[in-house]
Amino acid sequence: RWGGEEFLCILPDASITTACEIAKRICQGIADQSFILENYEIPVTVSIGVSNFPTDGNNPEELFRIADTTLYEAKQNGRNRIHSSQQLTGNIFSIGTQLENALNENRITPVYQSIFELESGNQVAEEALARIQEKDGTLVEANKFIDAAVELQMAHRIDTMIIKKM
Repeated sequence: RWGGEEFLCILPDASITTACEIAKRICQGIADQSFILENYEIPVTVSIGVSNFPTDGNNPEELFRIADTTLYEAKQNGRNRIHSSQQLTGNIFSIGTQLENALNENRITPVYQSIFELESGNQVAEEALARIQEKDGTLVEANKFIDAAVELQMAHRIDTMIIKKM
């Protein structure tokens, strides 16, 4: 029991496919059971979020965060289902993994945008904007990752790294 009504299942050496298959069996096994209370049948269902090492993270905190996020995604999509970070390519979780790797490898970098006063045309400030620097040197603009960063609660880590580099 992980907490409240959440349970944790650790499957050493299981691929994401195997973990999802096991999750489906658990989900179906629970759905096949019901409780009888005072002649009323009470159905029971479960929503399951799946994360996988090392694709989704390199430490327990990252893996728990992704599993928790996928769990809530499963609940929001109708409950009684399994959701994993690997279901879609280019989704929030694959972007989150790209962002996590960039953070861990110190590849979040600031670029500066000038701010001009309209009346005088004079530059009055600069704004620091976050970019992911790919290993080949190209820069990924924030609009490609910032929504995922906010949803996965990683924006503060980006801000911290940008501030340290200013």
